[in-house]
Amino acid sequence: MGKFEDAGDNITALSVTTLQPIMVTPAENTPVEVLYLSNIDCQDGVTATCQTLHVYGGCPTNHGDPPHVIRQAISRALVYYDPLAGRMRKTVSGKLEIWCTGEGAVFVEGSANCSLEEVGYLAQLTPCMKQLLYEYPTAYEHNDIPPLIIQVTRFCCGGFVLGLGLSHCILDGLGFSQFLNAVAHIATGSEPLLSPTPQWKREILKPLCPPTVNFDHKEFGSGNPSTRSSCLIDVNAAGGLVTGSFVLTAQSLDKLKKSVFAGKTKDEGEYLYCSTFEALAAFVWKSRVKALQIPFDEQVRLLFAVNVRKVYKPPLPEGYYGNGFFGACVAVSAKVVLEASLWDLVRMVQQEKARLTDEYLRSAIDFLELHEPKPEVGPPSATEVYLSDWSRLGYSLADFGWGEAVNVTPTSFPFVHVCIFVSLPNTNTDEKRKNGIKVITCLPFEAMEIFKSEMGKLEM
Repeated sequence: MGKFEDAGDNITALSVTTLQPIMVTPAENTPVEVLYLSNIDCQDGVTATCQTLHVYGGCPTNHGDPPHVIRQAISRALVYYDPLAGRMRKTVSGKLEIWCTGEGAVFVEGSANCSLEEVGYLAQLTPCMKQLLYEYPTAYEHNDIPPLIIQVTRFCCGGFVLGLGLSHCILDGLGFSQFLNAVAHIATGSEPLLSPTPQWKREILKPLCPPTVNFDHKEFGSGNPSTRSSCLIDVNAAGGLVTGSFVLTAQSLDKLKKSVFAGKTKDEGEYLYCSTFEALAAFVWKSRVKALQIPFDEQVRLLFAVNVRKVYKPPLPEGYYGNGFFGACVAVSAKVVLEASLWDLVRMVQQEKARLTDEYLRSAIDFLELHEPKPEVGPPSATEVYLSDWSRLGYSLADFGWGEAVNVTPTSFPFVHVCIFVSLPNTNTDEKRKNGIKVITCLPFEAMEIFKSEMGKLEM
């Protein structure tokens, strides 16, 4: 069902006690060198830290102590992923690069005052969850910030939560999953047969000299003050910002796809395809534009990540863990979004994905070399939303010896321009919830009420 889930009251009682942070260094000496980051790695927004919580249920004690096992496995994994033991720094020209110094990743061990069941296996986002991931105390324009922060927190039931903070400029979603599963591989005694072999290879994505831009790159338009919409979100409006999560069962998703196909015209042929992501992207975009009551003549933008590893010529090598995605963009008026059928919106998404050729991607890399988009200042724009699909990345598959994660969630969600799709927690035996998706978003209170009503149309 397209059901809104309110945050549970019990989680507010969560209290975590932590030991002093330590540095986990690579188990063997690693090369001291400076590594290049591509323009795709260094985009505004990509340089942020991705923070996730991985929930593991009651754990048998005969498999060892989770903090000790994970700490040792990370130390071994850093031999293969040594940039994560280095530091990010800026050059004189302001370009980010990685200094492989072997200084190590930050590791913190914690203990919670309750069981995982008492906090609903962290199914709902609340501010208390920030206790489950250590916040590095300093942030000076990325200089000398550790790219990897780990916190392992034991719960009274014997389960634990693995909190991870990873620099997005070093790993994208697939790279994060690759690293996480490598750590699990080592933790269960399978080293050194890591597959795939980690590949840095950022030099493959260097710009031409001189840079050559052959396309209009609308996906980078929002950082330009002249193109920024005057339709802004009032973060101080009555009711404030509200984080909402919506459960969509497999049956709800099937219902959504059927409604998508109902909007096609007879002359479009018999062969039709629509992925779950495309259908959900169309529905969420339309619902969000309606909820925010964006004027008809405003241009609205839907941005979403596309895995382009195999689009490049030659393709990026297997094991490449850098940013092998590209932020595609559909830009039309709010009137078009509100009046179009879901099928029309799905086709827009599909056509935008089809535009991403090797030539287009290389042109985008060169564009970023010449025109670094500036980050937005002031209230967020209501006219754009970025969709991030975590449901197919395999985060929950990492098994450190105590089974797969029962839930994977962001630590917090204060981002009004982002919407995340995640897999449903594996703690519920209800068959209807299997293969379902949870939609997490943040909107002003009044807009969330409208959005909630739209999502309710998918209830089964």
